Amino acid sequence: MNVLQISEDGRYWCYIRGQEEPKIYRETVSDGHVEREEDILEIPSLPGYYSFFLARDGIYLISKDNPKTLEYFDFAIRKLKDLFTAGKMLGADFAYRAVAGLRFSLNLPTIIRTSCLRSLNDDGA
Repeated sequence: MNVLQISEDGRYWCYIRGQEEPKIYRETVSDGHVEREEDILEIPSLPGYYSFFLARDGIYLISKDNPKTLEYFDFAIRKLKDLFTAGKMLGADFAYRAVAGLRFSLNLPTIIRTSCLRSLNDDGA
């Protein structure tokens, strides 16, 4: 199964590949043709296919090694940053659910933290 997410500008897309250790790959696209594929080595394995959300300048994700934390991978500096840590494991699709629809926000980190708290409270936490 591949879950494909396309960048806002259409220059690349990201998807997950792998059954046992799902990993994020990024392909650069030009004139409808794939120019190169990149395994984003800085991002660890994910717990599921919906464990990431492609944003304008990076990727929001839940990693298999850190299932209580919403993380952000910044393409410019190629580093992961912890955004929010919950008291319990986040669902494998949490990154996608928490960030979907918020990508144009001016204060995205604050809204994501608020969304995380609401989602956890809605789930009975």
